[in-house]
Amino acid sequence: MAEAAPKSQAIGEFLEWLQSEKGVYLGKGHEHDGSCKEVGPHNRETCIAGITGPCKHPASYKANVCGMQSESRNAVMYTWTYNLEELLAEFFSIDMKKVEKERRAILDRLRAGKQ
Repeated sequence: MAEAAPKSQAIGEFLEWLQSEKGVYLGKGHEHDGSCKEVGPHNRETCIAGITGPCKHPASYKANVCGMQSESRNAVMYTWTYNLEELLAEFFSIDMKKVEKERRAILDRLRAGKQ
């Protein structure tokens, strides 16, 4: 884990900088499939496309059961919510359960030494 720390720290700081300073977020694609049936009517009040201004979807526009709103049945991008620590651990093949077990063992040794 110590080997990955400098790289992990740099990547984490970069991702946080992208969000806080540049307003850039990680996203994922969603390809509509048969389970993404169109429903309606479209709610212009809660439209995610209206975050930066009024919704510009036509009145005939319908949202999808999957929750992804798009003007077509094609793929859409959405902001990806993730746990940065878990994502970095996965990238660097770090077993977080093992790390937590080691942390607890260190704490137990420190507590035992103070008694």
